[in-house]
Amino acid sequence: MSSLTTNTVQSFLFGAALPLFKDIYSSTLTATTAPPKGLQELLFQSTVSSCTCALLSVVAKMVYLKVNQGKTTPHGYVPFQKYRVDPDTNLLRNAFKERKIPNELDAIIIGSGISGLYLAASLARVGKKVLVLEQHYVAGGCTHVFEDKGFEFDTGLHYVGRGSKYGALLNLMSTGKDKAELVQLGTEADGYCYDEIHLADRPPHYYRRGEQTHINDLVQRFPECKEQIEKYVALCLKVNASADPYVFGKLFSAITKKILYYFATGTFFKYASKTLNDVFDELNITNKELRAILAGQFGDYGLPPSKASFFIHAGVVCHYMKEGGFYVKGGPEMIAKALIPAIEQAGGRVLVKACVKHIVVSEKTGRAMGVVMADGTKICVHQQQGIVCSTIGGKGTLQLLAKAKELNTIPKALKWEASIGVNQSSSNQQPDVKEGISHMYCFVGMKGTTASLGLRQSNIWSLPADSNTYDLDDMCSKYYNDPRNGLPNGQMLLFMGFPSAKDPDWSKKYPNKQTCVIITEAKTEWFQKWLHLKSGKRGKEYNAFKKEWKDRLLNGLFKYYPKCKGNVEYVELGSPATNQMYLGRTDSYGLEPSPERFVGAGMVNFHPRDQEIPGLYHSGQDTLTAGVFGCLMAGFVTAHACLGYDCLDMLVGGRNLADDLKNVPL
Repeated sequence: MSSLTTNTVQSFLFGAALPLFKDIYSSTLTATTAPPKGLQELLFQSTVSSCTCALLSVVAKMVYLKVNQGKTTPHGYVPFQKYRVDPDTNLLRNAFKERKIPNELDAIIIGSGISGLYLAASLARVGKKVLVLEQHYVAGGCTHVFEDKGFEFDTGLHYVGRGSKYGALLNLMSTGKDKAELVQLGTEADGYCYDEIHLADRPPHYYRRGEQTHINDLVQRFPECKEQIEKYVALCLKVNASADPYVFGKLFSAITKKILYYFATGTFFKYASKTLNDVFDELNITNKELRAILAGQFGDYGLPPSKASFFIHAGVVCHYMKEGGFYVKGGPEMIAKALIPAIEQAGGRVLVKACVKHIVVSEKTGRAMGVVMADGTKICVHQQQGIVCSTIGGKGTLQLLAKAKELNTIPKALKWEASIGVNQSSSNQQPDVKEGISHMYCFVGMKGTTASLGLRQSNIWSLPADSNTYDLDDMCSKYYNDPRNGLPNGQMLLFMGFPSAKDPDWSKKYPNKQTCVIITEAKTEWFQKWLHLKSGKRGKEYNAFKKEWKDRLLNGLFKYYPKCKGNVEYVELGSPATNQMYLGRTDSYGLEPSPERFVGAGMVNFHPRDQEIPGLYHSGQDTLTAGVFGCLMAGFVTAHACLGYDCLDMLVGGRNLADDLKNVPL
């Protein structure tokens, strides 16, 4: 974390020592009746002695960290005998049975998305026995794929960025034969293009690999805006880098976090509290077409420019800009296949069809001690040191804590609840942070090759905005208010990509077959009447609704890829009702990434380590950001919290779990 130096930390530790002595001593006196003068002196000496010992311990740790920098093993690491992983077990579809629960669990993790699996694998690599519980029939969350009628489709991972960083993090936790290899999108001929922005009636703009290429392509199209474009890119980089102290500060004590936030997060909070439109105005970007093209990837986070925090936008831009886009060789499920063996080798399990009903909190200690399953099975962790981690989001976690509230084993209202619309003083009060957008997904299977159908690896963002204004907020508003007729000629805002074209191994598995995934945004209320019904039993009206949307989405495909017409052999539609069934929620991205999501008091206090329930931890997309690798980072950060990494480790010693694990054998 480069924005806070070792000298800053040391000056706080030593320069603030005497004032701290006085504060502690004064608070001791005010908390009780003032003792006699002789006893006051004794109390002061005792306070000074205790603080001196604490500082000496800090100094000793600092010296130890400096002497052993680069040589330390992770906190809590103990060499362990690896369990044999049964090669005949389908690790992604290992159904829950009570007899499969390991003994003496160190951790229970609720949810097997990439956040839960990465956290579990991180803990397993240091010898922890972890149980991951997944309500779906397959592990992996939004990295899972499904096969139907001879076609395979991705569901949540359509492309990712920063391949070198995240590829290394995935390999660090991959102990089995399967690896998650990230492959570059695009070709040398097209400049490794990963996204195409098709705005109204304008020629498409191509986002290609490389920071300078990114700038040059924009300047070539908008030469009169060169200065603004350069300032915009520089600000994206600056704001994205400023998030580190904000993120890792959530691991530290309250006083350390306050100091860190005061000295090191000014840039982050300044721009996380602004919308994308606010920043466009600040940078004097007035060209309407340029504003729309710069915001053209807003579908990656699900809010238009007037509502999205600039921080989340800058994060998406920087995620792809330098290295371009990547896909997972062999398909996204290779991520789960790579991570689960590490969990199993340490004696843990990943079990599916495992619906958690309650998080159990001890009536005596107030500590999270396990879970109760839907079938009544009670599963506990070590009572003193074991942990329970929920990766299913704030609202989902609160549902699992309802029983503990009834029993008065936890506070009736946790500090962050009101921010997401729970336990508010007024039923008319709007939550600070709302649930994010949902989507409809059209899965298309076709006969042919990439060449015969003219397919590209890059994704298409189709934005049918008004050609006079290019206003994306206006476009979204019209679409949300009237999804059938709000936009010109019944068009829809679309994301379109081809898993078959992105995966170099595809043709080996599925010769002469291609797949396309087309996604458009959807409001949950459009599907409210069907949310409680099971797939295949939602009735004729739902099926007619699906048929209409399938036809419209296919028209979008044929518009950009006319050679696909006449070659479609399979079409299926997923909706918010599908999300509800498989994810346990309708929203695709968790909480919406508005400024309040990152700077609101409640969400700033939504920590990986719960501040009010000992033993309870949080991870997943509500903890940091949405997106597959945003969730991976949430798992990585929560692992630090679970293992007890503190400010001295990370700020003074330069330690982190990834570096420490390099000193541990695979």
